[in-house]
Amino acid sequence: MASTDSRLIDDLKTLLPSWQRHLRAANLSPRTITAYLSTGETLVRFLRAAGMPTAASGIRREHLETFIEDQLARFQPSTAATRYRDLRQLFRWLLDEGETSSTGAGRVREDDASR
Repeated sequence: MASTDSRLIDDLKTLLPSWQRHLRAANLSPRTITAYLSTGETLVRFLRAAGMPTAASGIRREHLETFIEDQLARFQPSTAATRYRDLRQLFRWLLDEGETSSTGAGRVREDDASR
């Protein structure tokens, strides 16, 4: 079993400031960065409330699909699609950083968010 410290380091909430730094270094607009981070924080809150893993390495496709399903039930399809696209950027970065695998969360299809 992983130690508490390694779980905290892997926790998505803990990784969001590093992603923010990456986004700023990529010279994205402040508005885009704010939107991406807001979506990441919304996901973390949802996962915690649902009792799902918040460790980047533990988040799977089914967790993201449940999140998108929740977003579709609460908001317009365009909002859910935007949040999905934001999360695609986050999980691409997590994959590049070695925080998650390609078999994990990054496998949600684009059309999953627009139904």
